[in-house]
Amino acid sequence: MTTQPRPPSGDGFSLVELLLALGLALILCGGIAQMQVGLQRSADLAMRVMRERRLQDRTLDLIRSDVLRSQAVSLGGGATSPCGLGGRQSVLELQTEAGTIVYSQGSPPSSIWRGKVLMRCGPAFSLTGEASPGQFQNRVLIDGLQSEGFTAKNLDGTRLQLHLIQEFMGPGGPTVLENGILTTML
Repeated sequence: MTTQPRPPSGDGFSLVELLLALGLALILCGGIAQMQVGLQRSADLAMRVMRERRLQDRTLDLIRSDVLRSQAVSLGGGATSPCGLGGRQSVLELQTEAGTIVYSQGSPPSSIWRGKVLMRCGPAFSLTGEASPGQFQNRVLIDGLQSEGFTAKNLDGTRLQLHLIQEFMGPGGPTVLENGILTTML
């Protein structure tokens, strides 16, 4: 007895239809995966920008509090730093009861820092947050500064404009962040 091939019935899909559906599904999955990677990169950049912005805000707040505690403000050069500047340029010098505070920018003290740095040389802080006279520290406040990354400008003898420009590499190339504040001088 010989068997006869069955005539095709209308039930089910042909092999070509199944392969076409599988190909379309793979293309769709690839597109979704690419979108997910792009969204993750955007989220990473947004988090980095927020973190750097927060560091800039904290740095400018520290400088503002030092300016408000100072008896005299001098812009760039002149004062002798108790910490040594290591070739960095003095940008802002403040005379306080606890001693001289010098903000300088330039080459980093070690290779762990990105690009130019802003450093604070001045009295150390106690556990209560008060300046300790006689104990001086030289600390990096922020890194990744552009050539004129930190500027201080005396506007009218009573107000001081502080400005930071920072740069870091993002997924699409360099990202530049600027931040500034206006503070009064006593």
